[in-house]
Amino acid sequence: MKFIASVLAAVVAASVTSPVFVSAESVVEEKMGKAERAKKQKGKPVQASSPLRTRPARTGVHQHSLEEKQKGYSAADLENRYDTVLPDLDSATSGGGHHQRELQGMYVPYVGIKWEELCSSEGLEMDVMTECIWKGFIPESAAAEVSVEQDTSPVEATIAEDGVLTTLFNRNNGGSDGGAIYFDLTAQRCVTITGWEFNTAGTGSITGSLYSRSGSASGFQTTTAGWAPVAVDVPTTGAGQDNPTSFDFGEVDIEEGSTIGFAVIISSGNDYTNGGTNGALDFYEDSMGILRLDDMGATNVPFTGGVFDPRMVNTNLHFRLSFDCEDNNPCIGHGYTHDHHGQFYFEHCDSKIFIQCSEYGQCFERHCPYGTRWSQAVQTCIRESCVPEGCDDPCTPDAIASEDLFHPFCPGTDHEDPYKFIQCSKFGESFCMHCGPYTMWDEAVGSCDHLRECADPALNNCGPNDICIELPYPKTFFCQPCPTVSDGFETGDFGALSWSGDWEIESDIGSGHVFEGSFSARNMDIDNNEQSTLMLQFEISCDSTISFWFKTSTESSFDFLQFFLDGDMIDEWSGTNDWTLFELHDVAAGTHTVTFTYDKDGSVSSGDDTVWIDNFRVGL
Repeated sequence: MKFIASVLAAVVAASVTSPVFVSAESVVEEKMGKAERAKKQKGKPVQASSPLRTRPARTGVHQHSLEEKQKGYSAADLENRYDTVLPDLDSATSGGGHHQRELQGMYVPYVGIKWEELCSSEGLEMDVMTECIWKGFIPESAAAEVSVEQDTSPVEATIAEDGVLTTLFNRNNGGSDGGAIYFDLTAQRCVTITGWEFNTAGTGSITGSLYSRSGSASGFQTTTAGWAPVAVDVPTTGAGQDNPTSFDFGEVDIEEGSTIGFAVIISSGNDYTNGGTNGALDFYEDSMGILRLDDMGATNVPFTGGVFDPRMVNTNLHFRLSFDCEDNNPCIGHGYTHDHHGQFYFEHCDSKIFIQCSEYGQCFERHCPYGTRWSQAVQTCIRESCVPEGCDDPCTPDAIASEDLFHPFCPGTDHEDPYKFIQCSKFGESFCMHCGPYTMWDEAVGSCDHLRECADPALNNCGPNDICIELPYPKTFFCQPCPTVSDGFETGDFGALSWSGDWEIESDIGSGHVFEGSFSARNMDIDNNEQSTLMLQFEISCDSTISFWFKTSTESSFDFLQFFLDGDMIDEWSGTNDWTLFELHDVAAGTHTVTFTYDKDGSVSSGDDTVWIDNFRVGL
């Protein structure tokens, strides 16, 4: 009996003084479940729990001091005197439990605290007050009254509302129709520009385009280098002189500490203010000092000609701040529940991170799993889009709302693939899917459909628009549409196909030098008696049509855009020709070479002295 008693005593002592390590998730789940069951048994309504009941832990382990031990306190006395445990919701009125527990590799805060004395104090900090609520020293009914005292603390002022940067609407000058005005935006914090308003000369139906570049616009007002379209030819109704006209240019993110240059092109012309006149300043900031706008001048033709400077854009730029737990904490509110209408999740500047709030106003920055990003619309992490660059993502909010969830894979682009399709989730995620064996995408039925078998490739009994080919399946021969060869130059280079030569890529920056999309191909600048050439070799498996769009601005009848097939000149054009479609039919199956040449004679240059092509295609 003595042996058993000694063993039991040792076990009890060990249970009092030894740390017990458990995961935060299991502790919280267990405690929350027991607490809710206890409330039900007492007939009290169960309060909806926030998605988070834990709190970030501080490192360190309470060690009983030598002074305490010298005073004769036993281990049990010390453990009852000081709370060193995760709040025990089973004993909410007892002042806590008796075990030290590890939270995600760190120990919980406030070890070695006399909680009953501390919780009766005034002016409690938020996290201390939360601990007291959990331990039962402060009733939840009184929690709001206690935490209202926090409203005057500096932390409460960290929530920033949406802002607006306004320059002025007091024009005394204006650019030509279709001209550009330039400015820089520099952000001291992570912001998203959500609304765009400008001073326009015209009323009625007008269009506007917005371009941006990483870094300042300074020194880049007369070149297309580095500029990319944000929104092109957006229709709106002009409000007239010195009135804000709104353009739906979409949202643009600006990272903390970064500068982005912008160019605005308006069909009816920009109304602006000469620098230093009519009250115009050299730069403007919003009232919070977060966003700064600097004047970068204007040109009558976008990205070319002389720069008129200073010219201050007349604008209202609306923006919102992304949240974080340090400078723009969305979790702080009145009482111990924040005041964002019961919302617990918020977007962060980094799309791979989101903000999670506890019901007691605590703020946590959480990381999305690998390969996902945060979506504020559905308040969860969703897959990053699988849709390749240069292909529109069909999983738009309108498509999701109308339950239009299945789409062909990048039709009309260099990425088009009849054996793939894009499937949308209800959250707006894009999944790039492969059709099953013996099937390919059929837009008529909105799904992958079975291929039709054919007897022999030599017989080609599939019809005029199909070809009989061998596939590595048990069923050997299937009919498929004749493949196409195409390039709209939307990769921004000549890499989509194996082009060779000295031609260059043209960017559409309000110039009209692109037929469709953002890029076209143009000749290299050359002198008299010189040529600039672009060449492509390709193979087709059935009789096809070669087509492309071309534009010329040259000396008429002397400087020519020439088109060759397999070394034979098919046609040539000179003078001023706006975008025109050319088609060459009945090109036989096999290997072919096409060549585009800009050929100049010995004297005189006219127009832009340039030729362009776009949307080259070989197919049915």
